[in-house]
Amino acid sequence: MQHIGNIYFRTDASVRIGSGHMMRCLTFAGEVQKKGWETYFVSRELPGNMFTEIKKRGHHLLPLTPVEYKTGEIDHNDYESNLGVTVKKDAAETVNAIKKSNNGPSWMVVDHYSLNLEWEKCIGKEVDKVFVIDDIADKYHQCDIILNQNYIPGIETVYRRYTEPSTKLLLGPKYAILRNEFLKALKKKKPGDGSISNILVYYGNVDPTNETEKALDAITTILHSGLHVNVVAGSSNPYKKQLKKKISKFQNVELHIQLEHLADLMCEADIALGAGGTTTWERMFMMLPAIVTTIADNQLPSITSVSKGNGIIYIGKSENTDSRGISKTLNCLINDREWMKTLIKETKNMNVGNKFENMVKGFKI
Repeated sequence: MQHIGNIYFRTDASVRIGSGHMMRCLTFAGEVQKKGWETYFVSRELPGNMFTEIKKRGHHLLPLTPVEYKTGEIDHNDYESNLGVTVKKDAAETVNAIKKSNNGPSWMVVDHYSLNLEWEKCIGKEVDKVFVIDDIADKYHQCDIILNQNYIPGIETVYRRYTEPSTKLLLGPKYAILRNEFLKALKKKKPGDGSISNILVYYGNVDPTNETEKALDAITTILHSGLHVNVVAGSSNPYKKQLKKKISKFQNVELHIQLEHLADLMCEADIALGAGGTTTWERMFMMLPAIVTTIADNQLPSITSVSKGNGIIYIGKSENTDSRGISKTLNCLINDREWMKTLIKETKNMNVGNKFENMVKGFKI
């Protein structure tokens, strides 16, 4: 295949920020790689990084200086602290990392709440174009394209205040970054009849607040022989040992660690328990209703906007939810097939991901 050029992805995964940014960049990278682009991940060595996964998927890794987080309470919204270094230092290290390989047409794709206008200006001098993946629309940008896959009414007006007129805006769930596995799995999915016999539990690969165990405690209060539960956790999940121990007590609860093909489990499931974020659009694309907890403030605008009429039951922030509330909601759904049928129909309202493939095909300098 002819080499088109280089695409660099500046993103991180860690026990603080989770794996969502990394996972969608890995999806993006996998698709453009098929078109002939050379893909590089510029990523900092943080606790809970996904370096092994990056290399496993055939991408180049350009690691930045390791940083150990200070012990103490995790704050997902402290973006500066979560970066591990200053923005200026991160930009300088990123420039040094890409210089050796940057010998042709190049893009920088940045998916990181901690990096800002200052960083983009610096990197923009080293690459041909800058592509920003964002969720929160809270700062100025100097870039060629912004992609925000979330549904937030009025978001275009907000971005126009923060960007140059020439910046191309790709906004809404129609641009959701979906792996090809979801396209294949959807073709196999049987229409739901409103009954619940299979539950998927997935709160991201890291799940730093251990929502997974909370959901497990809720499910086990109503567990019976006709109900199967798939629980998914990443290799960086700090609670995976205690999850394994708890799950081992139940024959019809199965634990999957660092699963490659989540789409297959979504295809089998009748209902999901999970967080806001990237997986929201994957579930919706797979016509899978969900009971959703937000685990970071940046998930709130989109989830509160889509929670009415789109197959989502939003039960609140992680600090305000407990296993009893989850169990009550789940039990109501199990006993109300008509409600479940309505939720399944509602998942189709957003036309999730129908523009992503065309966007990848048109990716050029």
